Formats: sequence, structure tokens, C-alpha cells
Amino acid sequence: MAGSLGDAVDASTIRLRTGLEGSWDVQSAEGTAVVPTFSAALHYDAGDAETGLGVEPGYGLTYTSPGSGISLSAAIRGLLSRQKEGGSIAFQEWGVSGSIRYDRGDNDLVLTITISPAWGA
Repeated sequence: MAGSLGDAVDASTIRLRTGLEGSWDVQSAEGTAVVPTFSAALHYDAGDAETGLGVEPGYGLTYTSPGSGISLSAAIRGLLSRQKEGGSIAFQEWGVSGSIRYDRGDNDLVLTITISPAWGA
């Protein structure tokens, strides 16, 4: 029969992820703040596509100056997946992001620039 899908498709997927995220605020008396952040996660994928154990590290830094209205932010994150057998890294991806924000708060003018390229497999 033309247009028939034929046999039914059967797929199964398992994804487990656990992680930890943290940040702390370092603030001056003038209100300027620097906030470093970190994250680390472990994940396990099983099923019909990518499988194996993986690690996801991430780091970031935000700077805010209420007096000048400037806020800067940068972050990097990664994904490293290990093959089930052999122990070699089968998949690797890294990404970076950043933003610049200017908001004086005394009018409706807000300038925002965001850059977020990624590279990897």
C-alpha cells in the first residue's frame, strides 16, 4: 500500500541526571556586586540513541554596578560523555555565553547585547 508506514516503531529512552549548582554574592558598600557561579552534574543516557555516562561542568561570573547601570555576565558550560565500553570520550560539547546590559533606571532606555556561541561535536 503506497504511503504506508509499514512496521510499527518501537523506541525506549532512559535519562537520569543529578547535579549541584551554587553561587555566592560578593558585594561592596556601594552596591557593586560580583557573583561567581558553578554547576556540576552527572547524567546517564540509555536507549536507542546516545548512551553512556556523562559529566556536565559549568562556571559563570556576573558583575553588577547599580550606580553606573552596567551589568556584565559570562558563562561557560560543557558536556563530556563517556562510552559504555572502553572508557574513551565519545561526545564532547562546549558552549560560552555572555551579556552586557546598560540600564540607568531614570528613563526607558535599556541597551542589551547578548553573545552565545557554542562549539563541539
